[in-house]
This record gives sequence, C-alpha cells and structure tokens, in this order.
Amino acid sequence: MSEAGVKDYEAMAWYGFFAPRGTPADVVNKLNLQINIALDDPETRQKLQRDGSVEVVGGSPEAFGALVEAETAKWKSVIKRGGITTD
Repeated sequence: MSEAGVKDYEAMAWYGFFAPRGTPADVVNKLNLQINIALDDPETRQKLQRDGSVEVVGGSPEAFGALVEAETAKWKSVIKRGGITTD
C-alpha cells in the first residue's frame, strides 16, 4: 500500500468468541478459561497456524473487548471519511 501512496495503512483479520449481552461474568470467565486452554494446546495451535498467516493469541475478555472497540472506532472513521454507504 505504501507503494500506492497510502501511508500508515493497516488492516488485519481477527477472530473471536462472543457471548450474548448480559451473559453472567462467571460464565464468560469459564468460557474464556477453556478457550485459552484450547489455544495453548500444541495440536490446536498447529491446525490454526497451518498456512502461517494466523497468529494465535488468547487473552482476557477485557483485552478482547478493547480490541473490538478500537477496531470498530477505526473502521467507523474510515467509512465516514470515505463516504462509504451500503446499497
């Protein structure tokens, strides 16, 4: 993108697990624990990273929430500046 004259371009794909609004914190924390355990499993990591383009990252619900908020704000701004609309 820099060769095309676009500075500071960044785009990444990410995946995450969501629960319905209002899900009790203890349920979210139990799910999060099990997801992190699965992501730490070498066989699971190997399957997720088989093409080399995926970085497997676990973490807390709070860290994931911060990522979602930051990505939403970034792309909302891009959409507004670009005058992008749906058909």
